[in-house]
Order: sequence, then structure tokens, then C-alpha cells
Amino acid sequence: MEYIEEEYGHHEWILNDIEACGGDRQQVKHGRPCLAIELMVAFLYDQIQRGNPAAFFGMVMVLEGTSIQLATQMGQIVQSKLDLPAKAFSYLFSHGSLDLEHFKFFENLMDQMTHPEDQQAIVHAANVVYQLYGDMLHAIRYCQPRKEPTMQLRGQKVLLTGATGGIGKALARVLSQQGARLILVGRNVDRLVHIAHELKLSPQVTTFAELDLGSPQVHEQALAVARSHPDIDLVVNCAGMNLFAASDTAPAAQVAAVLDVNLKGTILLTQALLPGLLQRPEAAVVNVGSTFGSIGYPGFAAYCASKFGLRGYTEALRRELANSSVRVFYIAPRATATDMNEQAVRDMNVALGNAMDTPEQVAARIVQSVQREKMRVFIGWPEKFFVFMNGLMSSVVDKALIKQLPVIQRFLLKGVR
Repeated sequence: MEYIEEEYGHHEWILNDIEACGGDRQQVKHGRPCLAIELMVAFLYDQIQRGNPAAFFGMVMVLEGTSIQLATQMGQIVQSKLDLPAKAFSYLFSHGSLDLEHFKFFENLMDQMTHPEDQQAIVHAANVVYQLYGDMLHAIRYCQPRKEPTMQLRGQKVLLTGATGGIGKALARVLSQQGARLILVGRNVDRLVHIAHELKLSPQVTTFAELDLGSPQVHEQALAVARSHPDIDLVVNCAGMNLFAASDTAPAAQVAAVLDVNLKGTILLTQALLPGLLQRPEAAVVNVGSTFGSIGYPGFAAYCASKFGLRGYTEALRRELANSSVRVFYIAPRATATDMNEQAVRDMNVALGNAMDTPEQVAARIVQSVQREKMRVFIGWPEKFFVFMNGLMSSVVDKALIKQLPVIQRFLLKGVR
């Protein structure tokens, strides 16, 4: 009750801020909210009255979490762009990053919620409210015309790794359709040529180069590619290896290969190509990561380590090159229906009800993100939400994944066989 009582009266702050912006306080107070807000309120009332009242805290978790993460920064951007007075942001600025102590109180309160039914009710409500919260933001009318894609691919020379895999093959098709000139690199050039023929890629704008990301000579091979193609505009690091195995039985050679291909080789290839990219008027590095680069998932320890590392490398590189002509993207698909996943993984995803995208869906999102210059993208719902929650309150994700552990362990044994 102490937490709830402290929230009373906050709507007056918001009305004051609206009035300070020149809005009609009474019209807002007595007007009808958008459908997403009405659904959110109705859902929570229903959960409290007919379900588990603890569901209320799922809403609190979403709103408080987004508040401390975004309110202050977004408020400052809006104030600057619209030249609004500081008094119009009394609520946002007091409930943003300065409100960490208040959220700590809520976190301690949630640690006391030990009953499984209460925890399930909170997580379920948070999932629903997060989606409706997003719908509410999307309902805000935007008066300016939508920006057209700013990064054009037509005529750009794009080096693509992983073209023999599901997502890479789909990417090669989409990039070619966008008018890009492709350099497909990999261990087996004959297989790359076969893929290009299968996709009907124009031989006039498609070339090939041998490069093994898992080889000790990967950096020398990458330098040779850079010398042969000094005019590369875009690097798409899409090659990857998966490993679904218990940490105590995973073959050491496979662990090393996953780290070499997914992380070390990708870094060394990018490093070799960066001097040329920095000379281009507009260039980009696109690292294809994974949801598992933000959420440690049982059975994928080595793979998670490689993708966590790739995400960290991408973030650091983006900041390092912020004042250059090179944009750096991190795009993280969720589970995708490709041959990289062994049968045990595909069966496990079905058993757990995990959604899987097609390679074509993922490739389209990657290209769209690059064209619209969205530097950090997580694909899929509710995976995007769990990435957010894992960074905010990892204990909640811990509990959700621990419930899945018996199913995961069952398929780990199948994978070992």
C-alpha cells in the first residue's frame, strides 16, 4: 500500500505540464484516451478483479522501467526540438533517471514476491502492458512526412560473409535486388558460385573471394581481400556457427570454432577492411548478432559468449567511429528457421512455443534497418521485451528461463546422442 499511495496525484503533475506546453488541461482530463490506453486499463482492472491482483505490478514494472531508462533523455530531446519551457517537463524529469531510488524500492518489493502464481501474473501482465504501451506510442500522430530511406544500396559494393547459410543467402538475394554490387566471401568459392547461380545473381556485379573466418590466417586473407577491393562501401558480417551443448560436455574444438568464427574472425575481418571504409564518403559495418547476444540461454553458453562479445565490439566500434563516415549496425534476429540449427534445437523451439522467423523475413528487416539507419535492432516479440527486461531486471528472466530448463535439458540429451 505504501508504494501505491505514493503514486496518488501524479496525474496533476502531467496536466500541469500539458498546460505549460499550451495544451488544454480540461480537454485532456475529460477527453477519451486512445484505444491502447483503454485496453491497458481494462485489462489490469480485469486481472485485479478476476485474476491475480499481483498483475498490477507487471504494469508498474514496465512503466517504471521505461521511465528511468528513457524519460529524462527523451524529455530533453523533445524540449530541445520543440523549444518548450523546462516547467513543461516537471513530471518527466523527476521520474526519469533521477528516480532510481524509487525503482530500487520497487525492485526490493518484487524480491518479496516468491509465490510462483504471483510471479507468473506479474510477467504475463508486463508482457501485455509492454505491447499496449508500444501501441499507445504508435497512436501518437506524427505530422511531418515520413523520411525516405537515407542509405542507398544501389551501386554500392557490399562484402557479405555467410552467403551459403540461410540468412546470408536471403541477404544476397535482397541486396542484389536493391542494386548492390556483391562480393561473396567464404571458405568454399565453388559453393558460393553455385549459390550465385541459384539466385540468378548477375555475374557483372557479383564477385567471390576465399576467406575462412575460423582460420589462423584469417587476418592475412582479409588483408588480401581489402587489397583486391579497396572500394568496399558496406561490410555485412553474417557468417556464424551455432553450438547447442551442455557446458561440461561441449567439444573443445567446437567451442573454439564458434568463438573464432562468430567473434575473433569477424573482428579481424572488420579491422582489415576499416582503413578502406574510412576513405569512402559513406560506408557501413553491419554485424548480424542474436537475441542470445543479450540473453544468456541454457545450452548455448559458447554461442551466447560469442554474440555477447560481438554486441560489445559493435557498440564500442560505433562510438569510436561516431565522427567518421562509417556507420556501425547491430541487428539481432531471434530464432530463425535455418540449417544452422540442428534438429534438436528446432524440436525444442516447437516444444517451448518459441516463434521462428524465416531467413527471408530476417534479411528484409536487416536491409530495411540499414536503409533507415537504425543502428541497433532486435527482431521479434516477445524476445525484444525480454532483452529489455534482462538488462533491467535479470532476475525476472532468470525465473522464466529456469522454468524452461527441464525441457531444454531433455533436448540437450537428444543433441548429445
